[in-house]
Amino acid sequence: MPVVRLLSYIRSIILAYEMIIVPIIFISFFTFGFVFIHKNKYRNYYSTVVIVLLLISSVLAIQIFPFTHAHRFTTIADQNSSEHDIRVVDKNGDELILDGRVALPKRVSQSTGELLAADNDAQIKLANQIMDYTNNHREEIESSVPYVRHPPPSVHHHWDHSTLQSYSKFKSIRIYEVNIKYKNNSTGIKKENEECILEIDLEAEIVYKGCSNV
Repeated sequence: MPVVRLLSYIRSIILAYEMIIVPIIFISFFTFGFVFIHKNKYRNYYSTVVIVLLLISSVLAIQIFPFTHAHRFTTIADQNSSEHDIRVVDKNGDELILDGRVALPKRVSQSTGELLAADNDAQIKLANQIMDYTNNHREEIESSVPYVRHPPPSVHHHWDHSTLQSYSKFKSIRIYEVNIKYKNNSTGIKKENEECILEIDLEAEIVYKGCSNV
């Protein structure tokens, strides 16, 4: 259809010259508002348009000129990312992603980086430190005194008493490499793959590269 072709052509032009067109539209939009701000009728119209555009772009997670980054979802430049998870393993071989509230001496990303870079002896030592913090945290949750500390917003995984009931004593630590592919509009995950790359058995004091024992 001619209209569809025309809209497609206009869109291609805008995308090609986005770095020039977007600032012009942005400045023009607010210049218009500044010029007519003293007139009640135009001020009401302008305010209504701004609020509607912000709501639409936020709720639907779409980009609307000039509010090209006004939606609530962060725009991800790289559609692929890689990160590491620490998981604890009990005697039955059941694993559990580490609670983000465990008071590790360092961030999880730093701890996993050091574990992967260290030699076997250092890996066992670091893993023992992590397990000590993990067991202390578990004791707090399973104690008769209610555990009332609320997980901060940055914590994606947290345990409660019912979660831990199905796990026996932890004996190993595993590190997983998680590869994530996001959707084009960065509003969700399109695909996620994970691979166990290191296991440290603290009872046997054995390090398994690539989780060869799994």
